[in-house]
Amino acid sequence: MESLPTTISAESLDPEKSQVAEFMSFPLIKLESQESMEKAAQVMRDHAIHHLVVTEHGQMLETLSIHDYYKYLVLKHPK
Repeated sequence: MESLPTTISAESLDPEKSQVAEFMSFPLIKLESQESMEKAAQVMRDHAIHHLVVTEHGQMLETLSIHDYYKYLVLKHPK
C-alpha cells in the first residue's frame, strides 16, 4: 500500500484545490487498545502504514504512529 496515489505528480498539486480524500489511505486500519505494542508494530509492518486508529469497544480513542512505537522501544530498552 502506498501513501500517495502514483498517478499524482508533485508538480501538478495545488494545495488550494487538492482534497484530503486524494491522499488518505483506505480502509482505516484499526487496533483495539488492549493489544500489545508488538502487535501494533506487526500490523503497521504488514499493511505498510505508519499510523493506526486505536479503538476501545469500537470507538476511536487516538492514533498511534510509528514514532510512538519508537518512543516505546526507547523506554523499554534504555541505555
